Amino acid sequence: MTPTPTPHVFIRAIQYAGQDEYVEIYNAGPGSQSFYGWKLQSVVGDQWYTFPWGIGLDAGSWVRVHSGPAALDAPPLHLKWSSGYIWNNEGDEARLF
Repeated sequence: MTPTPTPHVFIRAIQYAGQDEYVEIYNAGPGSQSFYGWKLQSVVGDQWYTFPWGIGLDAGSWVRVHSGPAALDAPPLHLKWSSGYIWNNEGDEARLF
């Protein structure tokens, strides 16, 4: 069973232009949140990213999931999804599960 995001965790930004695309996820608190088993979906194209074990956010913290040819890969704050483009510049939706 996939965990359901709690109201204090949300997608704060999507950067879909350029060679380093990313989705920023923010934990507004009040407590820390493990992301093990959580998933991020790009609705256009139905592409999925599954967060690895050990990724969590304290209250007030963020994590970015990167894609594209210049995708940053520097865990635990910058996680690489793919070297390919994920986000459709003409309109896409990110969902967190």
